[in-house]
Amino acid sequence: MSCRCVCLAVVVSAGSAFAEVPVPVGSVTLPGPAANAYSVSTRYAADGRLYVWDGASVLRETMPGAGAFTILSTGGSGSADTAGINFTSDGSTIVVGNGAGGSLGGDHNGLIFTMPITGGAGLKQAADLDYHIDFIPLPSSGITLPNASRMMLVEAGTGVSIVDLGSADNATSGKAVIANIPGASASLVMDSAHRLYVGSGYGAHRGDIRRFNWSDVESAFRNAVPLNWSDGQLFNPTSSNNNSGSGMFFDKRGYLFAGGNGGMAVFAPDGTGEFVSLGADPYYSLTYNPMLDEFFAKGYFSDTAEIYSAAAFVPEPTALMLVATAAMGLLRRRQCLERRAA
Repeated sequence: MSCRCVCLAVVVSAGSAFAEVPVPVGSVTLPGPAANAYSVSTRYAADGRLYVWDGASVLRETMPGAGAFTILSTGGSGSADTAGINFTSDGSTIVVGNGAGGSLGGDHNGLIFTMPITGGAGLKQAADLDYHIDFIPLPSSGITLPNASRMMLVEAGTGVSIVDLGSADNATSGKAVIANIPGASASLVMDSAHRLYVGSGYGAHRGDIRRFNWSDVESAFRNAVPLNWSDGQLFNPTSSNNNSGSGMFFDKRGYLFAGGNGGMAVFAPDGTGEFVSLGADPYYSLTYNPMLDEFFAKGYFSDTAEIYSAAAFVPEPTALMLVATAAMGLLRRRQCLERRAA
């Protein structure tokens, strides 16, 4: 279940390390992974409900913040390495992936499935990209590609591809638009200016995030000539210790959050940032709720995650922001008490 309470956040001035992690506003207990999976993947929909992919089934929160889930569909393989869950840009379709598959994934290694967000239909195989780890929809505006609403950017292995999930070929691997990511893929995210951010998960460049203009990405797709990852603009040249960029997101103030080994990094719009230690888990993934401007940080081997206010991690909060954070905490407290009373 999920419950939130009032809190006081600890914040620091710009350029300083976080001496203390801000107090969580609550926690969430997630459904466990399927029998043949190691972990689950999560994503909030536009209506504020949390969706979970456990490697075999898609589950949806009964109502925002309820912490109770119902199964929408089954039919995955129970992959040993569940990849992401996301939605097409028009919000009509859920997309889930089997990642590397691993020994437990068997022949389902790399498969990507779709299903209607309304449920009532089984998972349908839509693509096949070995070692995919994350995917995001194309921007909902400013795109001239045909069928853009059913296309996804998929980070897999050492590159990023654009995949048409409505293609007649359900084993499509799409068209590569970024190549030669050193040390394997991590996560990817897009900012409000339609610039694509791509992380490197391992090796000497672990934690480096490269930025690409959408016009260049679209040209790479049309010309079938992928961009070289190292030619992208290095977004975080002085603070690269985000430890793989797992579950990257932009908050409402334009700050970039990136999870990883032992914690996460928080970057200002200019690329400067600090690492925040969250614990001893080897792999923290972040899931953002834009409706509430909150996120939870889930350890790879844990089904319980702390929920934080994104505003509490911004280095220079204004007085108005502090008041808003306190008010949000009071609102969560009231909602929690009302649910208990009911």
